[in-house]
Amino acid sequence: MADKDQNDNLKIYIEKFFDELELYDDKYNGHSYKDYFRLAVLNFLENENDYNASEIYRLFFEIYQITGEDKSESKGLNVVHDEPNLMLDLVQTLKKYEENTGELIEKQRDHYIHSVNVFLLGLAIFSQNANYREAFLLANYDKKYGYFYKTKNEEFFYRWGIASLFHDIGYPLEIIGKQMKKFINEGVNFITTETDVFTSKKSDVKTYLSFEDFNTFNTIIKKDFDFPKKYREIYDETNFIDLFKPLDILAHKISLAFVNLDLVDIKDNLDNFVNVMAENGFIDHGFYSAILVMLYYGYLIQKYKKKSEFFFFPIVDSASAILLHNYYRNVLMSKNYKFQRGKLEVAEHPIAYLLILCDELQEWNRKPFGVEDKKKYHANESKIEITDNHMDVVYIIKNGALSPKFGKEKSDFLYHVLDIFDLFNRGLSVNPETEDTVTQLMDDLIKIDLNTPKQVIKNIEELAKKTHDYYNNLRKEQGKEIEFETFEDLPEDMKYSNFRQARSIPNKLNLIGCEIVDKTDKKEEVNEFEKYEIEFLAKVEHDEWVKERESTGWTYAEEKNVEKKQSPYMVPWDKLDDEIKEYDRDPAKNIPKILNSVGMKVVRTNLRILAYKNHEYFIKLMKEEGEKDFTEKFADLSIPTQYSNFKQAENLPQLLDKISYRLISKEDEGIAILSFSDDDVDTITRLQHENWLLDRENHGWTQGVEWDTEKKTNPNLREWNRLSRKMKQINIKVAKKLPKLLDEVGLKIVEK
Repeated sequence: MADKDQNDNLKIYIEKFFDELELYDDKYNGHSYKDYFRLAVLNFLENENDYNASEIYRLFFEIYQITGEDKSESKGLNVVHDEPNLMLDLVQTLKKYEENTGELIEKQRDHYIHSVNVFLLGLAIFSQNANYREAFLLANYDKKYGYFYKTKNEEFFYRWGIASLFHDIGYPLEIIGKQMKKFINEGVNFITTETDVFTSKKSDVKTYLSFEDFNTFNTIIKKDFDFPKKYREIYDETNFIDLFKPLDILAHKISLAFVNLDLVDIKDNLDNFVNVMAENGFIDHGFYSAILVMLYYGYLIQKYKKKSEFFFFPIVDSASAILLHNYYRNVLMSKNYKFQRGKLEVAEHPIAYLLILCDELQEWNRKPFGVEDKKKYHANESKIEITDNHMDVVYIIKNGALSPKFGKEKSDFLYHVLDIFDLFNRGLSVNPETEDTVTQLMDDLIKIDLNTPKQVIKNIEELAKKTHDYYNNLRKEQGKEIEFETFEDLPEDMKYSNFRQARSIPNKLNLIGCEIVDKTDKKEEVNEFEKYEIEFLAKVEHDEWVKERESTGWTYAEEKNVEKKQSPYMVPWDKLDDEIKEYDRDPAKNIPKILNSVGMKVVRTNLRILAYKNHEYFIKLMKEEGEKDFTEKFADLSIPTQYSNFKQAENLPQLLDKISYRLISKEDEGIAILSFSDDDVDTITRLQHENWLLDRENHGWTQGVEWDTEKKTNPNLREWNRLSRKMKQINIKVAKKLPKLLDEVGLKIVEK
């Protein structure tokens, strides 16, 4: 393991995995998902930070999203059917909890970057170990599943991605329990018990979750009552269990994987596990993570009329692995329960086996958050060797040293829980190694919102190439030398930058109320943007470029030095020379041309036009009431304020859904609602005002006597009940006008 080249083994193994991987959408639908995903992975391996980790999460879901839309085709009012991604919400919540609450916990380390590393380590093992590949393909519980991906290795990629990337999404629940325990034991106990060291008595605190009705939490929303029908036809022994309950389904899955376990016994244990956790004062995040995955996918697959087999085989396989990564050793192997199983064999549950193995081995670059963990030394990097016969892991500590027992304890754990020789006939070794250098860990440079609206662009690679061509054209116009003539000549990190820029086009357009549609769409094309829109798009692109550069190790310097990753342009937009700004303005100007070249075009969204009309009508009413503090022209509003208006319009479908209405195209079938009841108007105005109030506050606005855009003050930043009668009446009139305004932009409201 002393060979320097071995530092690159993990990267080599993962490259090999992607060389052999086939993706269905690439092969049959003309996408380039694999290439883009590979670039994101290589970028992450180069710099393991939050920004690059977020790309892995986001890209995985872009490839395997479950919606009612075909994102490669124009579907008209796409935003009405836009499906928020709860899984990414939960991943982001996990990240925020770890960052903001670690000081209140003794032991707490990163799980956000950790999960991505677990995912990649699993790809490396699959690539290098034929025993594992064979076990996965021969897993007997998949023989009745007819929809297995026929593309090479994609079924593994899909199942493993869900299991590894989301095995810790329930961890915030465990964090809360640890916080409560520390607070009571170290705080409250100190002031409520005797403090004499010889006589003090402290009652140990046990934390757990208590549900008023756990049955409700443990139930998949029923959208299609025939959902489990096919599964019962295959497995008639499931007639007595509820296939809308995650724990019942997981119990059956476990009984199939481990043939000597009785379904009734497993079901009884899982049903009672909440009480077991309460009695023993702990929270098993794997238990809750598995349920959350089941609830989310069970709902979506029903909602979008997908085959139920897509849920009951791959999703349940991944979710059960998430459950088992703690449950297997803590329950199924424990002497406290009747099961008392031995070591887990890879053939019994390949995904669970791999998750336990990789979750335990992934120790490098795990940022400490807990009080005690911050005092310890941690592995900065690793050297890994994987073959069909053995696996060797060396943890590199650049500052300090790990306990001499570290390697033995980890090995002992894995040999106790897993049949290691099933996979590696010469075994597994784990050892720490110390280097006498100063630790160089990147800080979390970039905070990114995973909920940014996005549209998958079918021709992402072609768009990236066009972006590079336009960049070269601008350099020629400026009389400057062309560094890289073709896209293929670019270094990997610059290719990635072009991919990132192309992929962000839908998000940028969304910020100015535009969208991408097929060239054949009837909507009027936007061939040129307004000057202020170009400036805004250019600034956004520059900010994204700076974040991307920072994430790959670039820093500011007065002179550009590619080898040292230094650039004089790593500064805020306002600090750039006008000539340099043109490199961001030019791609913004060319977005319509670039999209045209691949058969797409830019249009103003129906809901953007609605935002215009809403504003016009609002101004008309303000004038009638004698108000003077307002910006009359929509184009004169600040971009953030325009965007706020767009978002309010885009939120309209969700708002209408709450009062049992749907927003559809004017051309679709359905009797249009021409007016609202007083109750509906009251609900609409209150909800719209609450959303507006929250948005303004999130952008730094406060209540003030005057409306001042520079100071960000507004007299109407107050709860609905505290608004003036005049402003309430203006909002009510706007709500009543809504059906007519929608008709003018080609939309209508119908009953659900």
